Amino acid sequence: MKYNNIYRLGVKILTLRFKIINNYMNKQQIEEQDTFFEFFDTWTEPLPVPEKYCLDNDVEDFIIDKVKDALIQENWNQTKASERLGIKRTTLIAKCKKLNIFTV
Repeated sequence: MKYNNIYRLGVKILTLRFKIINNYMNKQQIEEQDTFFEFFDTWTEPLPVPEKYCLDNDVEDFIIDKVKDALIQENWNQTKASERLGIKRTTLIAKCKKLNIFTV
């Protein structure tokens, strides 16, 4: 019986602590939100407009770099470079022509 009352008291204390911590966290979140919205409301400059960005250019540069690296590492041997890249030799040749990568 004595342990049962101690257990109940412990549960009540833990529940109370949880409520206090939860209330504190909610107040802190509300304060952070208020600060954000105050900052946002006082913003006077226009928001920057992002420049047009084309991912194709980056992808093309990446492919050129990988093809050149493979060709250099394999001493410009197209068969070995294509094996290193995991593509067919004819595909490598086509990419080299398309991307103006001259092979020896």
